[in-house]
Amino acid sequence: MKKILFVLLCLLFIGCSNNKNVDDNNVTISNPIIEVNSKEELEDIVGYSVPLLDKEVENFYVIKDIKHVRIYYKDDSVFEMAKGNDDISGIYGGILEKEEKINNINVKYYTYNIINYIIWTSNGYSYSYMDNKELNVNEVKELVR
Repeated sequence: MKKILFVLLCLLFIGCSNNKNVDDNNVTISNPIIEVNSKEELEDIVGYSVPLLDKEVENFYVIKDIKHVRIYYKDDSVFEMAKGNDDISGIYGGILEKEEKINNINVKYYTYNIINYIIWTSNGYSYSYMDNKELNVNEVKELVR
């Protein structure tokens, strides 16, 4: 599931990129998605602090031009964060299941096929957390601050 989402997002961002380097009649497009090795390296690139769940990370990615963070965990859950107040889940057509306040922040719970995900905004940042299993309540509370 996460590999399909990653490929679709790669195609989306490559198609939307304005980084075209023209050399004679050849056009190349640089890949805006960068894989990094640590939370610290990720934060150095985006310039803001990123929450991290206490579980094993598979990959850290950043879309450099827009400073969008994506963290894949070994259990197939995915966390995203970016500046702004938009739905950054990349999932359209989800069904809103419920809304609740966590730490005085409005959190929306959605489902889309087998994917469960939440979105929220806080202090000028947008967040998304998704899993193909039921969302862990403790992890949700840990992320929403």
